[in-house]
Amino acid sequence: MYSLDINFLKDRPEFVKPEQNKQKKKLNVGSNVPLVAGIVAGVFLPLAVGGFWWWQQSEQGNLETKIAEVQADLDKAAKEQGELKTVRQETDLYKQQTQALASVFEQIRPWSAMVKDISERVPPGIQITCIAQVPVSTSSSSGGCQNVPNPPTTRNTTTTTTTANASAVAPQDKVEITGIARSFNNVNDLILTLQRSAFLNNQQTRLITARLVDNPIKLERNPNSSQSGSNNFPIPELPKVVQFKLETSLSDKTSSQLLPQLNGLGDLGLTSRIEALKQQGVIKK
Repeated sequence: MYSLDINFLKDRPEFVKPEQNKQKKKLNVGSNVPLVAGIVAGVFLPLAVGGFWWWQQSEQGNLETKIAEVQADLDKAAKEQGELKTVRQETDLYKQQTQALASVFEQIRPWSAMVKDISERVPPGIQITCIAQVPVSTSSSSGGCQNVPNPPTTRNTTTTTTTANASAVAPQDKVEITGIARSFNNVNDLILTLQRSAFLNNQQTRLITARLVDNPIKLERNPNSSQSGSNNFPIPELPKVVQFKLETSLSDKTSSQLLPQLNGLGDLGLTSRIEALKQQGVIKK
């Protein structure tokens, strides 16, 4: 059997040695360090987490503010870009309309200037009876100079013109010229002079028809003449003449290129408009 030997005196303070008491106190203090560390960690760790969370929320708010500012700048830039695009489209439209207007003036061929230029180029011995505009869609047999009246009875060869009621000729249209000449050589001379015109296309100026016909000019006795002997002589017949028809087209020169000729022919209306468009930069000089 076992017996218990318990000495309670050893546990009393007055019987404990000083060295053992110090060691025991040291053990008691050392055993409290984890507890203190845990308390410190339990206090400062939530503070640290709370501070980090607050800093993160603050930075996130700053970033959201910057993003909002950048987005506002982008929206403003997009709006200005849209307005700029609209202005550019309107500017391009105005430029197109201006160029279209300039092209219209560049293609104008005044009838008065053309008729005067052709009249000044008619050589002696030729009488022009009709100058007409013929659209491309209309054949020469159904348009142009039709039923041209005979020229007035006179002994002098003059130049008369009959033109359509138009102030300008379209560049794609053709021009027909009919008349009578003393001979075929006179018709050839007319073709050569017309081929030197700046308004006409020299390669498309050609003879359509030419034939001998009776002279439309008739000689008559003067009924008021007092010379009775003159009535005994027969009235001579005038020689036959050549009735011709020419066809030509406009040259590819623009109105600005024809300014010297237009000024020389006295067409001041079109020339002043062309000069104004040149000064404004619509038509290049």
